Amino acid sequence: MSRVAEKAPRRVTQAEQALDGIRRALGDALRHARRLVGQLLARGWAFIRPVTDVVGPVGWLVLAAAAGAFVLAGTFGWSEFTYLATTLLAAFLIAVGFVFGRATYAVELQLNPHRVVAGERALGQMAVINSGEKGLLPARMELPVGNGLGEFVIPGLAAAARHEELFAVPTHRRAVIVAGPAVSVRGDQLGLLRRTVRWTDPVELFVHPVTARLQASAAGLVRDLEGEITKKITNNDISFHALRAYVPGDALRNVHWRTSARTGQLMVRQFEETRRSQLTIVHMPSRPATPPTRNSSSASRSRRPSPFR
Repeated sequence: MSRVAEKAPRRVTQAEQALDGIRRALGDALRHARRLVGQLLARGWAFIRPVTDVVGPVGWLVLAAAAGAFVLAGTFGWSEFTYLATTLLAAFLIAVGFVFGRATYAVELQLNPHRVVAGERALGQMAVINSGEKGLLPARMELPVGNGLGEFVIPGLAAAARHEELFAVPTHRRAVIVAGPAVSVRGDQLGLLRRTVRWTDPVELFVHPVTARLQASAAGLVRDLEGEITKKITNNDISFHALRAYVPGDALRNVHWRTSARTGQLMVRQFEETRRSQLTIVHMPSRPATPPTRNSSSASRSRRPSPFR
């Protein structure tokens, strides 16, 4: 019987242990540095985001054109591009003055009513109040209503002054229409810079489909807890009507024992019958066409073209 020699475990040298420790330390340092850089970038983006959000698409295009003009002017020495870049930057700097300013508005947004049937009229009201102690210059308000956007020009308001705007909400079809939020807009006429401030929360308008109440039919009437109360008197139901004297054959469970003990005569309960019609509605989007028969004449076939051609 041969004996298999067991392989002795390899001993790790001190140099390998040192290298492994250095590798782990470098990995931890890189992960810490990556986390620190990410936090710094997030804080920097949060700091400059309010500024970059003010610049519109046209503003970014103007800045890119100005930078490109400066590069061309420096590369080829064309003074025309220098004038172009200077003009674009001047227009951008002039637009900066339009976004400054502080408004002290208190905006109220109401819809009346909150639930309508498709086709009915629904109106909304936006009231703008100057809640500050100083007068405000004219401003522009935007109000999204469904897929549309309403724009309102708010005149200059004195302290505690109020301005109201009415608008109609389209209710052509069943939907949940969201109106708002109302935002004030500051910016230049060219659209380089645009600063918005939100003043209200969205308000919902529920547009229900048009419904028709079906008249009760004589067929298919069943008793139901959700049915309508009728004037027919019955001895067994849930809508109590009155008491009457006991008649042989009445169910003892309908006897009202307290009244019977007080009057000395058996009294039973009467009820009003509740009913509900069971109806089946068949909806046909289009009337099926009838193909021509063999007995139809050729003249009639020529007058009525077959839909199967």
